[in-house]
Amino acid sequence: MTTPKSEDLLPIQFKSAQEFQKRAKYQPSLICETSQLDRIVGKYTFTKAEQLECGLNGCRTRHWNGWVIKTKEGKETHCGKDCGEREFGVLFTEIEAKYKAAEERQSRRNRLEELANARDSILTAAKGLYEQVSGAGNLINDVVNEIKRDSGLERVFQACVRSDGRILVEDEDSKRLRAAMGAKTGKADLKQIGLIKGLSVVTSQFTIAQELKYRVILPLQELTTENLNTLSDRELGSKTQQFSQLQQTLSSARQFLAAFQQFSSPANGKAFTLLEHGVPKNSRTGRVGRILTRIERLYGEPTAVA
Repeated sequence: MTTPKSEDLLPIQFKSAQEFQKRAKYQPSLICETSQLDRIVGKYTFTKAEQLECGLNGCRTRHWNGWVIKTKEGKETHCGKDCGEREFGVLFTEIEAKYKAAEERQSRRNRLEELANARDSILTAAKGLYEQVSGAGNLINDVVNEIKRDSGLERVFQACVRSDGRILVEDEDSKRLRAAMGAKTGKADLKQIGLIKGLSVVTSQFTIAQELKYRVILPLQELTTENLNTLSDRELGSKTQQFSQLQQTLSSARQFLAAFQQFSSPANGKAFTLLEHGVPKNSRTGRVGRILTRIERLYGEPTAVA
């Protein structure tokens, strides 16, 4: 029996006898000489319960591990490994080793192709997300810069950020009730008077943009197909894990944009005006009002990221 002319000619891994029995050139029983054999078409490894009779040269020995072979005329049948070795003096273990090496090469090519496709997909997605995150930063920065114009307003805003967007003020009714009961009134209970949605984007925008750029985009742009080809199988496995982690970065970016959709809603512009109630009365200058008015106007313009 001859070995394949191409080292990369892979045998078919038949999962059932029906798969090779339905092939057009298959014959359940075939008589042929060594010189008539062309190559191994495929192999099968069944359970003992799935054993079948050898179809080569009237052998009929029952087996469950074997080969589908092909003659030079194109005819095909199946035979057990022992039968092939006995009939033709061929060590199937040697042939199997060659096929295994070819399978490993093909497996590596498949992994390289999968990694290259994953790289392209992740890179394309990351670039699009980075553009959207950067665009979202315009409104966020405008709002934050306005608030920084007044230290009192900034303190109230930072407290709002720490409270997940809740605008909390002293409950004067609670304070009066405590006074009436003779209790201490130095620190009144707090009550929520408003909610600024999606406020997490204020603290996360820089981190998200940096991770997209330096953890995803730039490294993937440098990871060419040629670079992938130089990696060992172990390094390829490591890259697969890294790509999975990069997907998490993309997921974080998408979560950021979902929060920004809330942050950029016109209703949030109204919510910002309530921050003034958190500023002590003796610090509520006309500047605070003007800042909040400018912020509200920012939300009157299109702010949503496509």
